[in-house]
Amino acid sequence: MRSAAWAAAVAAAVLAGVLAVALAVRQEPGDGKFRPQAFTFVVGSDLHIGVKGSKEDGDTNTYKNAKKFVKFLNNWDENKLKWPEDLGGDDVQRPQGVILTGDLVNDGGEPDLVKGQWDKYTKLFAPIKGDAKLDYDVYEGAGNHDGGSVEPDLHSMHPDESDVPRQAIVANNANRAQRVHTSRNGLHYSWDWGPIHFVMLNLYPGKQRSEDLEDTDEMSNMEPDHALEFLKRDLRDHMGDVMWNGRILHRHAVLLHHLGVDHHSRERWTDEERAEYADVIKKYNVMAIFHGHDHEPKFYEWEGVNVFNGPSVSLDDEHFPKVEGRKHHYQFLVASVEVRDPYHFHTNWGKIRFRVAEWSTLHGKKGDGSDGDWGLTFIQEVVPSPDVAGRGGVSAWVARGYQYLRSLVPGRKA
Repeated sequence: MRSAAWAAAVAAAVLAGVLAVALAVRQEPGDGKFRPQAFTFVVGSDLHIGVKGSKEDGDTNTYKNAKKFVKFLNNWDENKLKWPEDLGGDDVQRPQGVILTGDLVNDGGEPDLVKGQWDKYTKLFAPIKGDAKLDYDVYEGAGNHDGGSVEPDLHSMHPDESDVPRQAIVANNANRAQRVHTSRNGLHYSWDWGPIHFVMLNLYPGKQRSEDLEDTDEMSNMEPDHALEFLKRDLRDHMGDVMWNGRILHRHAVLLHHLGVDHHSRERWTDEERAEYADVIKKYNVMAIFHGHDHEPKFYEWEGVNVFNGPSVSLDDEHFPKVEGRKHHYQFLVASVEVRDPYHFHTNWGKIRFRVAEWSTLHGKKGDGSDGDWGLTFIQEVVPSPDVAGRGGVSAWVARGYQYLRSLVPGRKA
């Protein structure tokens, strides 16, 4: 009798799963095309607020340029950005948030300069929109210009060095628009946008500054504050299958830090540290790495991962072509994540499309009006994202039906 009841229960579960999936297919028939962008985000870097520049070196006031950047983003809908034609040519949706990958101020380790520079930064940028001039939530990280360690024992090695920017990030992590997972020292953090897990590692994903680098310049600002340990724990705890908008997807990660893995940053951390970083992330679906430091937009590949150098928002550097009668004021990366509908009978179930391009805006000498244009077009990547349906068999039908029914429970979060 018990076996008969069990068989009936299994049959009912299978039937419920099939019916649930059939309902899902009917509700979302799917045609193999990507849906409208799931979300968009902006990446900028190297604001260096505090640099006033001079006519001789071509630099301009970084705070003024950052204000123009803020104004441009706040007027997003009026600017009507479209993706370059080779990336689809469709409208770029309003960003979910803004990510800044370090060097927020120019003299973060100087006690007599940092307070004024940080005050200017916080007038423009805050973790929650509405608390500053930028009308977006901001997710910022510290660079090599953003002061010293938050670890008491490490900070004591450089007692004359300010830790104002990093301590401010620690405070911000308790007051962000959405919940973040933080490191034990409070500095490093992670969050989810849709099926993508973002991890902010600040300066670079190392443990503690290597003694091999002690003789290089500015090493007092080069403490990673145990970012790699946080990354290991965070990926272990927060990667895996996710139910998102009724879809079963395998979560992907986007990693964020200031120093890159290219030649421009190699003197700032060791080959051994980079090898350990690569060993940690190879176990997971890392979709992209965004960093700063180099001031120019570029794309390259490292250990099989797409890497994007976020350009300097505020600095006029020699790499950027000058236009007669005009000054370069800001540039940034725009990225979007879209998900292919997995509820159709198609070989591309559960894939994610990832697009990144660079936007540069030029202003007249008086700063009135803008003449923006796309710069480098980086990538349009379709990333496999295995879901339960790809496993085949009756168990897959049951699992999909079960997951779909769970998604219908009121108040249940993805």
